[in-house]
Amino acid sequence: MPEQRNKKILDNVREITHKDIMTILREIDREFLKETVSGEPFKKYFFENSKSAEITDYIRNILTE
Repeated sequence: MPEQRNKKILDNVREITHKDIMTILREIDREFLKETVSGEPFKKYFFENSKSAEITDYIRNILTE
């Protein structure tokens, strides 16, 4: 069920969010992250406003997988 899958993912997110953002991005479920960042409104806003080359590159790589 989608609700159970999402609960499991969000429980995992709670466990890792006390870390720096790059550690979080590397540890979070990759498919969940890709689904989250793949929307056009997010991509437009993110890539126009990101101030971290490391995070930008990481997200760009996620989107091209």
